[in-house]
Amino acid sequence: MVGLGDLGGGTFGSVAYDISADGSVVVGYGNSASRIEAFRWTQTGGMIGLGDLPGGDFFSTAFAISADGAIVVGQGHSALGYEAFFWDSAHGMRSLKDLLIDEFGLGATLAGWTLTSANDISADGQFIVGSGTNPSGNTEAWLARLAAVAPVPGDFNHDGTVDAADYVVWRKGLGTIYTQDDYNTWRAHFGQTAGSGATLRSVEPLSAVIPEPATLLLLLMAVVVIFTLRRAIVS
Repeated sequence: MVGLGDLGGGTFGSVAYDISADGSVVVGYGNSASRIEAFRWTQTGGMIGLGDLPGGDFFSTAFAISADGAIVVGQGHSALGYEAFFWDSAHGMRSLKDLLIDEFGLGATLAGWTLTSANDISADGQFIVGSGTNPSGNTEAWLARLAAVAPVPGDFNHDGTVDAADYVVWRKGLGTIYTQDDYNTWRAHFGQTAGSGATLRSVEPLSAVIPEPATLLLLLMAVVVIFTLRRAIVS
C-alpha cells in the first residue's frame, strides 16, 4: 500500500475514487488551499489539482476516469451550483452540460435539465452516467452517449442495434411519437447494427433506455412475434 499524499495548503485529507486500466492514473479529491478539490494522480507527476468550474466555491470531486486516464468526470461547483464536469488535458475542467450543448448540439435535448454529477465513464470514454434534475424537478439518472455511430432506421432507443427493445419504445410512443410506418421501418431493419459514418449523440434519462418492469411482457411478446415471423419466412 502506497499513500498518494494530498494537495498542498489545506488540512491533510484525500480520497481516491477510480483508477485507470493500467493503474498509473488515480482520481479523487483532496484538501487544497482553495478548499475541496478534484485531483488526478500519476506515478510520475504525483497529485495535481484539477480546479473547479467558473464561479464556483471550490468544491469539486473526480469520480471516474477513462481506461487510458485521459478523461476525468465528476462533480464541480459553479455559479449555478453543483454541476457535472468533464476534464481533459487540452481543455481542463468544463461543465458537461455546456460541452454537450456547445460541441454536440444537444441544447434542445437538455432543456430544463441540470446535470448535477457525472458518476462514471465507460472504458473508451464514449459513455457517461450520472444524476441530475429533470424538467419536472425530480432527481433522475441519465446516460450521455458520445459514441460516433451511424444511426440505423428503427433504432428507437439509440443503442446502435435494431432489436426487440426498440419495439417496446415504438409501442409506448405509438400515436404520439411514432406511427405504424415506424413499425414497418423497425421490422425491415430488425437485426441491423450501427456502423461508421454519421454521428449519433444523445443524452437521455435511463427510463428512456431501459424498459420499465411493466413493459417486459411486451418485450417478451415482441421476441415471440419476431421468431414466429422469421420461422414463417424460412418455411
